[in-house]
Amino acid sequence: MPGYGHGSREEWGSEIVKYLVGRKELRRAFLLVDPLHGLKQSDETILALFRHNSIPHQVVLSKVDRILLPSSKSRSISEEKLAKHAIELQHIVEKIRTQIQPKNDGPPALGEILTCSADNERWKVLSSEPKGRLGISALRWAVLAATGLHQKTSDVEVQESLSVLEEST
Repeated sequence: MPGYGHGSREEWGSEIVKYLVGRKELRRAFLLVDPLHGLKQSDETILALFRHNSIPHQVVLSKVDRILLPSSKSRSISEEKLAKHAIELQHIVEKIRTQIQPKNDGPPALGEILTCSADNERWKVLSSEPKGRLGISALRWAVLAATGLHQKTSDVEVQESLSVLEEST
């Protein structure tokens, strides 16, 4: 988000914070974290802001394909190597889970930590999702659930909403 992270401007950050704190209709904020770098100081600061102001939030680990399939040149991977990388990702998720759920410091993050991939070509090797996008359907569902639409619509309407979200990406 603007005002947060690399290449941001300080004044953008203060405007975003005002929006997040003052927006009562806000159902959930999603914080993207690069699992290769873990939680940075700026991530910890925004998580503390979320908790202090009781802002519902969920963490998304992006670019997990870089852990599961570290070599983008490889068109295949053995089950043994994939299992090893999956365990590595599981350890990263558990470490981040303990960092985002501190004791007695406001409401914790909501739901499970979501994961998604960055590189479509790299992940197409293993993905059954359309366009090789690992975790994007789960992320779309989390956004839809955060709006409350999943409770008020039929299965057909949910599928149509997901299709619209997919077309926009």
